[in-house]
Amino acid sequence: MLMKGMIANMEERKVGFFKRMFRSIKDFDEYKEYAIEKTGTSIKYFLKLMIVFSLIISIAMAIRFYLWMNDGADYIRNNLANFELKDGKLSVEQEEPIIIENENSPFNIILIDTRERSEEEKNEQIEKVKSYTSGILLTEDQIMLKMPFEEQGQTESWYSYEALGTGDMTKETLLANATTQNIIYMSLVFYLGTVVYLFIMYAILALLDVILLAILGFIVSRILRIPLRFAPTWNIAVYALTLPILLNALYIFVNVLFGIEIKYFGVMYNAISYIYMITAILLIKSDIIKRNMEVSALVQEQEKVKQELEKQREEEEKRKQEEEKEKQKEKEKKEEKGDSPEGSKA
Repeated sequence: MLMKGMIANMEERKVGFFKRMFRSIKDFDEYKEYAIEKTGTSIKYFLKLMIVFSLIISIAMAIRFYLWMNDGADYIRNNLANFELKDGKLSVEQEEPIIIENENSPFNIILIDTRERSEEEKNEQIEKVKSYTSGILLTEDQIMLKMPFEEQGQTESWYSYEALGTGDMTKETLLANATTQNIIYMSLVFYLGTVVYLFIMYAILALLDVILLAILGFIVSRILRIPLRFAPTWNIAVYALTLPILLNALYIFVNVLFGIEIKYFGVMYNAISYIYMITAILLIKSDIIKRNMEVSALVQEQEKVKQELEKQREEEEKRKQEEEKEKQKEKEKKEEKGDSPEGSKA
């Protein structure tokens, strides 16, 4: 009943996204208001937050892509043997396989082998590329991409050169197209595609975090005997994940560009969200207790006023009765004087 009363008395606040974001990080009192907002408002906030998250990470990945393309062009120019891609077939003027290993590049390994190979050699090369987090295997007529999907398991995909639409190409034509302007353009296209990809992937993963955190909040509210439904705990969970999500974005940004790793970052991510959720629920409980005390004090004051009014009414009634008695006595005195012998003689 108290929560319903709070909702009934609250007007929907028009607060900008970034102001909400900063308040959800530094002002725990705001969570009492977030809890009673419409669910649609928190969903919109969540989607905007994931867009910011994707934009931050994609910047780092686009920078890495640009640097990798520059380094790749230099490597091809100075170290790679002449090659030709024609009619969907790749040939390289080198008898031995070409292996490029770099843990700091988007692809940790690039293995090129266009020779005729036995099945055993093919399987060994495939397993070698698969042993890395990411990599590329280029054969005479196919390309294998190994990309990291840590949350969904690691997978690899095979494509023909024709399916990729690469067209005919030689070392000279490739280097002729690897201008700074073209690399910047490709980096921009890569950035936009990465934003969309990361938004979809991480929005789904973060949504699972919100649901689990909301369930935790619902359970905690029941333990503390707070009349919260699931919708308010959902709202709190969305805002409680603001700081962890932003810290995660910054961590991935630094990790992508500089390779810095923080041990147990996932534990810290969860711990921060739990702290925000439980603190918000405790503040709501404190607010409910305070409101109940105010209601109790108001009831007591009303009772006191009622007693005072009742006392005044009784006193007024008593005064009127005394006045009536005085009037009655005066009347009786006048009647006695009128009936006396002296009054009759006169």
